Amino acid sequence: MTTRRFGTTLQLFICTICLACMHAWIGVIYQSTPTDVFSLLSVQQTAADHQIDHRKSYIKRRHTLGKQQTREPAELEQHEQSNFQNFIRNVSYVSPVIPCNKYRHNVIVLVNSIRMNIERRKAIRNSWANSELLSQHQVCLVFVIGVQDDVSLAAKIEQEKSSEQDILEGHFVDNIHNNSLKSLTGLTWTLSSAHDIPYVIMVQDNMFVNVNVLVNKVIVNLSNYPKSFWMGSLEVNRKATKRPDSVNYVSDKIYTERSLPPYCAKDAGFLLTSTAVEQILQVAKSASFISRIDLFLAVFLDKYNHGRMKIFNNNLFSKKNALACEIHNMVTSQGMVSAMSHIEFWRNVSSTSFLKTCDNPDLNVVLTYNVSNKHYFEETLQLIHANEHACEDIETDSDERHLVALISSLPGNYERRTAIRLTWGKFRKIDNVNIRLLFVMGIPQENADLHNRIISTEMSEYNDIIQYNCIESFKNLSLKVVVGLKWMKRHCNHAHYFYKGDDDMFVNFKRIVHFLQQKVIPRPFYLGQVMRKSITVRRPTSKYYIPEKVYSGKFFPPYCSGGGYIISVEVIPAMYKASLETPLLPIDDAFQGILAKKVGVVPTMIEQFKNYGGPSDHCSLISSMTVHGFNTSFKLKEVWKNYTQEVSYACPLSDEMI
Repeated sequence: MTTRRFGTTLQLFICTICLACMHAWIGVIYQSTPTDVFSLLSVQQTAADHQIDHRKSYIKRRHTLGKQQTREPAELEQHEQSNFQNFIRNVSYVSPVIPCNKYRHNVIVLVNSIRMNIERRKAIRNSWANSELLSQHQVCLVFVIGVQDDVSLAAKIEQEKSSEQDILEGHFVDNIHNNSLKSLTGLTWTLSSAHDIPYVIMVQDNMFVNVNVLVNKVIVNLSNYPKSFWMGSLEVNRKATKRPDSVNYVSDKIYTERSLPPYCAKDAGFLLTSTAVEQILQVAKSASFISRIDLFLAVFLDKYNHGRMKIFNNNLFSKKNALACEIHNMVTSQGMVSAMSHIEFWRNVSSTSFLKTCDNPDLNVVLTYNVSNKHYFEETLQLIHANEHACEDIETDSDERHLVALISSLPGNYERRTAIRLTWGKFRKIDNVNIRLLFVMGIPQENADLHNRIISTEMSEYNDIIQYNCIESFKNLSLKVVVGLKWMKRHCNHAHYFYKGDDDMFVNFKRIVHFLQQKVIPRPFYLGQVMRKSITVRRPTSKYYIPEKVYSGKFFPPYCSGGGYIISVEVIPAMYKASLETPLLPIDDAFQGILAKKVGVVPTMIEQFKNYGGPSDHCSLISSMTVHGFNTSFKLKEVWKNYTQEVSYACPLSDEMI
């Protein structure tokens, strides 16, 4: 009996050693860095208790980095940094079988995954990283995992590696303190086995990645970027954490400054070029251990890279938990806390019927009606009164600014136009901003002879009318938007600001000019009273009726109310070009919002635009930019009196303040 037990034990020992040697041999095939037996035993199932003890002992000795322990003593930190440098010099892993190469792939997605998250990785493969999508966009997917003291997982991991062929298994303890080790292992493999693929995006397995946006909105636009860069959600002036038990800990021995250098947050994922990967691994040879990869890169690229790698912010990389309706214009989103999170999110994102209910919809989903307006806009739609010389005196090399205001009017509203010319529309210059104001209108439906004679008289006296050859109607309101864009593009594209509004508004150009002068507004811009969740009307008897075949979304994208808004002139040619392939809607401001969305300009809410009315007392008027509700010449003159009156009291907001 004793002999039989001894023989069984000996057989088990010999089998285990053979398996370990075989695994070591396979590891050498996949990666040239030497790998020892006990590291390899740590990733496969074993039945011998004394071998498990040896493995635990090895892991404890070799991979103490990142454990939650007090790291203040100098000798402990020196030991930790020595271990880190030893790790960097001898990065070892078992490579994925999947062949990532430049002939099949343009980008690698490295997913830092927790070893036990088998179901989450499965969900990712079945959702945003499904094989069809990856093949379509030439993306190679690789999961990076470490080792843990959990024998029960070993067989499942081996099965996953064998069946999926996308697991990169590094020899480090898989915990939250070793994010840098996991990331550097992934980058080492990238440089060794897939260096000819130009881009790498690094994310976590709790993130959703919109591969379509990554490829078609980010990577496709990188041709003019430098060879080496780091792109993501930029963090600037973030305070360095000096608490040793934190995963964000940065030792004073490594970095003494209060604020960290700029970096791209790992929580939003980030993009690297292959040249940047090479530089990072070179820098790592001189670096010390910092738990988080983004903080590690921030500190040591600042210290050793000498600016060779550029850092770029890209708002498409998001740290927030986005809604399914928001992800169509993002690369990344957090919040995938389980396998089911990935599946449910993907189900919504890939559902056309769901996406049509979004309050800021993807136009590719809701605008499926193909139109070509080019012939009509370019050939048929012509100007009767072009006023093409209105902007000839604008000097492009002058320090002065120029604001062009186009006011939508009806041919019969000549009394309103006269009142505007005598009140808020009479200004030709405010500070260093020159103002050109013109009225835009079509052909009258009735009493054409009378209205045309009046318009001709106005042109002779004021020369401030743009008239086009289309009959005025509510359904043709969007043509005023098109005519305005077309006229600005052809005759006034050297101005700086474009104001578009209606003739029943009070407009405070002094407030507008001061705002434009004093505020640093990123260009291009689209400013006004922003309308959100504006619902489409499907009732055919309504004048606001929108056929579903023309626009199938439940809501229009956010847009500025048409009573008055301002657009920076440089974006107007792109908007006009977009109008050539956009179906006309009876709601002109919603149509303008769609054009803005098509060219990537987001409407900005300015509270002083009161396009749905507001108080008309003196103090309210001087603090407003626009106020709606003055549809007669009498009302326009009365509100002007209120605005210009001299008062003996001080208003809460002075005329000079913004």
